[in-house]
Amino acid sequence: MRFINADDANKWVSLGEFTVTKPFGVESIQIVASSKDPMSLIPYSRKDPETGLYVVNTDPAKAVSTMRALINTGIKKEQENIAEAVLTFTTAQ
Repeated sequence: MRFINADDANKWVSLGEFTVTKPFGVESIQIVASSKDPMSLIPYSRKDPETGLYVVNTDPAKAVSTMRALINTGIKKEQENIAEAVLTFTTAQ
């Protein structure tokens, strides 16, 4: 997870280099921009020291339900300034 402050907004920011490892498949990098602290929007995760990957939950059913949920709650009258973008790509050997 990385934080970009207001001074770096609307500027090119390097995300660094990534190493592609097993399991191969569809990967995503999620970017969230908000006028308020977005930490309550992002599920808790821990970094596995052996793999270097972030783990949301070791129980697959709980991990999927934490990361995948879409409930229509109607239209909010008061809007908070928030935006989200996702870069999706496929990895292979």
